[in-house]
Amino acid sequence: MNRIQDFLENENKKFCIDVDDIIINTTEYWMYLLNNDIEFIEVLKENDKYPIKVEDIKTWDYMGHLLGDNVYKYHLNGTIYDEYTLMPYAKEFINSLVNKIGLDRILFVTASNGKNEDIKESILEKEFNIPSEKIIHTSDKYKYYKNNIFIDDAFHNFKDLIDCVETIPIILNSPWNEKYKETKLNRIYSLKEICDLLA
Repeated sequence: MNRIQDFLENENKKFCIDVDDIIINTTEYWMYLLNNDIEFIEVLKENDKYPIKVEDIKTWDYMGHLLGDNVYKYHLNGTIYDEYTLMPYAKEFINSLVNKIGLDRILFVTASNGKNEDIKESILEKEFNIPSEKIIHTSDKYKYYKNNIFIDDAFHNFKDLIDCVETIPIILNSPWNEKYKETKLNRIYSLKEICDLLA
């Protein structure tokens, strides 16, 4: 955590933040949607997976392509954000970070599609007063994360950056990333840990 403090004090470093399941809690709602999707309920029951629970998702290959395909449709049509909640301590985290380093050094980097770009932007503006120019919609996060501090929950966004000495990777613990034990990862279990560091 000392290196994180050093990076925070370096005005040339940005703090990049994933949005889904870092700031906006999307998993609980899409799980609710899946468990109430008449067509998918039958698939879950056939595979002895009903009801599906967050702790079941140890990998996104869970149930092969079936899970990912069904979750993706909620992303594509935007319904995954219909009844969103924020992740625990998200408000405190963003407010503390803005107070500590200023909005100029913060970027929200999120994989989106045309349908949900506007939805994410409106949520971040409503909840945190974040202007759209601070939000980067891309699946190629590497070029934004490299040489900066970043927080994400998807390990594939980390694997090419773990050994980059000018990068501080922070992974928010989730069932789907627990199996990755790389010691150079800064694993946290709650955004409160960052809030405490920023205090």
